[in-house]
Amino acid sequence: MYWNKQKPVFYNEIDQRVWRTSATTITDDVKFVYVGELTKTEFELLIEILFQKYGNDDISHDRFAEVFGELFEFLEELKNK
Repeated sequence: MYWNKQKPVFYNEIDQRVWRTSATTITDDVKFVYVGELTKTEFELLIEILFQKYGNDDISHDRFAEVFGELFEFLEELKNK
């Protein structure tokens, strides 16, 4: 099932874009930075959290990575109970 398959997540601070893809490489002209891997459901939850927290404000890469890390730790804790 596609919804539980983990795929790489990339973030572009300049364009304020996040990308979840099965691609293993990104061309140099695209300014996305690898953040980690999430399932489709986890990715949608990440987007919801970011919107609730920041609304339409710009999100720095550090802030994005912080929220990603907190979500990842929370999900791992739930999965390992």
